Amino acid sequence: MSDAFDVGGFGMAEGGNTPAAGSVSKGTLKVKNTNYAVGLYWEGVEDSSDAASHARERADNADFFCVYKASNKTQVGFANRSQGHKTNMPSLAIHIASGRAGRFLALFAVEDGFYILGVREDGINPLLERFVGSREEAMDMFEDAKADNWDEMIAPNAFGWKDTTEIHIDDCLRGRPPGRLKDIKRGGSLVKILALGLIVATCIFGFQYWQKLDADEKARLAAEADALRAATSDAILPGQEQKVEIPEAPWVNQTLGSYFLKKCVDNIMEFPLDIPGWKVRNFICENPLTPVAAAVLTRDGLGAGGGPINWIEPYVKAKSYMPTVVQNTAGSTDTISAQWELFNGDTPKVPIDQVTLPVSQVKTKLVQIMESRFTPVMTSTTEIGGFYMGLDFSFETDLDPRGYLDVLSAIPGAVVEGVEFDLETNIWKIKGKSYEQLPLPTQVQN
Repeated sequence: MSDAFDVGGFGMAEGGNTPAAGSVSKGTLKVKNTNYAVGLYWEGVEDSSDAASHARERADNADFFCVYKASNKTQVGFANRSQGHKTNMPSLAIHIASGRAGRFLALFAVEDGFYILGVREDGINPLLERFVGSREEAMDMFEDAKADNWDEMIAPNAFGWKDTTEIHIDDCLRGRPPGRLKDIKRGGSLVKILALGLIVATCIFGFQYWQKLDADEKARLAAEADALRAATSDAILPGQEQKVEIPEAPWVNQTLGSYFLKKCVDNIMEFPLDIPGWKVRNFICENPLTPVAAAVLTRDGLGAGGGPINWIEPYVKAKSYMPTVVQNTAGSTDTISAQWELFNGDTPKVPIDQVTLPVSQVKTKLVQIMESRFTPVMTSTTEIGGFYMGLDFSFETDLDPRGYLDVLSAIPGAVVEGVEFDLETNIWKIKGKSYEQLPLPTQVQN
């Protein structure tokens, strides 16, 4: 293992990913509304099964790590909080590389500059995976790298290279982003939280289910989870055949429902309602890859009792989560929104190997529990790709939704997809989902 790793700015004493003098360094890029980590320090590991242990040897020099499996080598990418990297942030290099085969060199035009990436059979080139702020520097780097043998070279047509093809970076990002950053020094707090959720689940959904998970059953579930991870994480290389294409588990990268609901309601309760010349009408929280929230405000008309837009910001900017006032592109309007991200740091996610309950069992118990609280709940089930079942549920209440956190925590892997709160009616609307992993086909198990 090299000792050239410099955590101060991911500069390497030799052969590293150090920006040229005077260039602009950036550790994150926003593409397709997702914040990606770039400019990682990539290091090969001998034993792919021991990548996490290898990463933790760097615990004094890095904050996060991710793992990339190339065709004949496994790499660990190291990330640093000082570069804007965060837990669960996806690696842009891994997302692009996982969707392409062969050796390729790419230069993409991105916001404020360019992103260069070189990938070969043995993995991501540490010298060719970073943001470049200067057009001239980007062209020089790409020109130097072109001398190597590549199966494909991607670059903007505007640069005038005849042996390259222009592909927009958005078109290279398909499916959910793999290769997310993990905390090297991660402790047992999440394990304790999940254990607490398991205790609540046994109380609500019946201890007999968990008693049935004897040693053989647990081993079978673990084997299925390993098969699923292998089938969904490895890129398909030329000449390889795959009998069954398994979709990624639908709960992967989803925020735990109880955390999302609590954070959403906490933020809404903190939002000011006494903004001069404006009336807060309703709130919306949505749970895509980056959970977000928004407040919708209206006025009676500028000069007719309504205030100007700049009266809003001093009030909302005083709050801890710092919303952004979003103006209408068409100009003045009497309806406007203030938007913010719900989680500025780590976002608790549903584990990829989450043990699920049958949706029929969840549905029965959920209806019983909600009705015992005099809260009607609507449900529907859908099959997802033949490998999973989904249970959609929704309910409305004029009570504080945080009173239902115990129910959500008891459903393994439950996700809250959206929350709406209408101040006129004082009604909350909550939409969520839970999943069941169906038995894997025989050809996958074998």
